[in-house]
Amino acid sequence: MSSILEKLSTNPSTQLTMLSASSQHQDYNLLKRVMNKDEAAFKTLYQHYQPKILKFCALQLNGDLEHAADIADLVMFEVWNKAENYQPKAKVTTWIHSIARYKVIDFLRKKRESQTCYEEQIDEIVDETSELDKLKEQQEQQDFLNYCISALNASLKEVLTLIYLQGFSLKDVANILQCPENTVKTRTFRAREKLQQCIQEQTRED
Repeated sequence: MSSILEKLSTNPSTQLTMLSASSQHQDYNLLKRVMNKDEAAFKTLYQHYQPKILKFCALQLNGDLEHAADIADLVMFEVWNKAENYQPKAKVTTWIHSIARYKVIDFLRKKRESQTCYEEQIDEIVDETSELDKLKEQQEQQDFLNYCISALNASLKEVLTLIYLQGFSLKDVANILQCPENTVKTRTFRAREKLQQCIQEQTRED
């Protein structure tokens, strides 16, 4: 069980491989071509990012792959239609994930409005996708971790998803969430702390 906590407490910058400078440059060149409605460039960008956006959305929608796929396509559609809105000061991947985040929030807001019994939907997104297998070593640990992550509120789960499952740096996450980097650090610390407490409690109960 301690191995899980060790992985979560490791500095993300040394644990995960970030996008290389050459990859960022390639993305930017593709996006510039998309601005000119280059379908071949968009196809390449779509094939690269759609699976990543799908995973990100699924993690926020309780494993709802059907709606996650719809949102992922909407995100890529917006990339095609509004590529000219991209500002080079941000990475292409950061910009695309920012679009995805707002699409997910908008989906949950509309769902909450149409289903009043889910008033706290945004704050109770459950993460049960198989991507978390990377953080687990045994089936028992999977159950503990799934339960504990599902208990996190949306802001903590969001940070956990972006840093540990999507591989973003603290700076990139701050840009996506449009908040100070120190806020991201605080949420990351709180997420790890709450996971540790929860896992320990579940272990004692078991």
